[in-house]
Amino acid sequence: AVATACHMLDPEMVILGGGMSQAPGIREAVYDRTIRYLSRPFKDKLDLRISKLGNDAALYGAACI
Repeated sequence: AVATACHMLDPEMVILGGGMSQAPGIREAVYDRTIRYLSRPFKDKLDLRISKLGNDAALYGAACI
């Protein structure tokens, strides 16, 4: 899903959020699986990060509205 989103949207960065993003080693696991499905131009540009807000991201977004 991450590779497909990268191909369709060409984002500068992909941020993983939610409860699962706090699991140990999740960034590396997602990165390793995603990089296999990316085409060559996207492999060099993939910037995959973990959200610092975790489960509170939705609360901050709602508060900004």
